[in-house]
Amino acid sequence: MIKVEHLKEKLISQAQEVSRLRSELHRDLLMVENERLRQEMRRCEAELQELRTKPAGPCPGCEHSQESAQLRDKLSQLQLEMAESKGMLSELNLEVQQKTDRLA
Repeated sequence: MIKVEHLKEKLISQAQEVSRLRSELHRDLLMVENERLRQEMRRCEAELQELRTKPAGPCPGCEHSQESAQLRDKLSQLQLEMAESKGMLSELNLEVQQKTDRLA
């Protein structure tokens, strides 16, 4: 009976460890995605800055103004995605910390 209890405790401990490791893996994947979004956002910001420094043409419907508007939209979208990723990352860090504390 003691062996069964010991095995039961070991199984519970291993399940908690697996859960903690999954959370850490998800957190790490989010960190990689967050970095990718940062790089893409910096690229879009650089392109947008380049478009802003070019002299404005007389035609509001020209290719450059359309591209500029698309880049502004993309930048806004990336900033939103990055904010969401940061929020999820914070939640996962908290979850990992809580699980680590429980295992300690």
